[in-house]
Amino acid sequence: MNRKKLQETCLNYIRDVLSEDESIQVLIQELPINGEVVPVLSALHEEFGQNLDEALIECSFPAVDRTVPDISFFMVLITIADDVAPERIQVISEAIAVLNFCLPCGCFALKPGGQLLCYRLTVPLSEWLTEEAFQKEAFVSLAQAMKISEQYIAVLLDLLYGTITLEEFYSFLPVK
Repeated sequence: MNRKKLQETCLNYIRDVLSEDESIQVLIQELPINGEVVPVLSALHEEFGQNLDEALIECSFPAVDRTVPDISFFMVLITIADDVAPERIQVISEAIAVLNFCLPCGCFALKPGGQLLCYRLTVPLSEWLTEEAFQKEAFVSLAQAMKISEQYIAVLLDLLYGTITLEEFYSFLPVK
């Protein structure tokens, strides 16, 4: 199966699985990423994390270095907040720098411009896998990204909106 078809089939599989959850609205659309238009699965999860917050989950196979043969890069981007106030950028930046040190994979980040707080995970997937194995590997990566970001969304939002201090935020981290 060619790369484009393998990736498209994978996003359709993920869409079908996520659509089984009534709290998740899912669609696939063509969007520009890294200067190339690619299919992007967008899922609005209305009950994300322990406080049942809203999060936008996006999955895609962005156009990256095509000189790497037989590898697709699967990216998961979970937007946690799209309203980061300029006066909170510094404290959020400090918090996610320390938090990222504690994570097994992926990272929290502020998108350029500082307005969006998100979690991002990109993993290489071998195109030598069977179609089913490729889909399952992508879904496991998505599940891992969701698990990690769900674990910290409430405390990050508390810090973002000033409900807790940076010192209190640090007390929630596994490494002190």
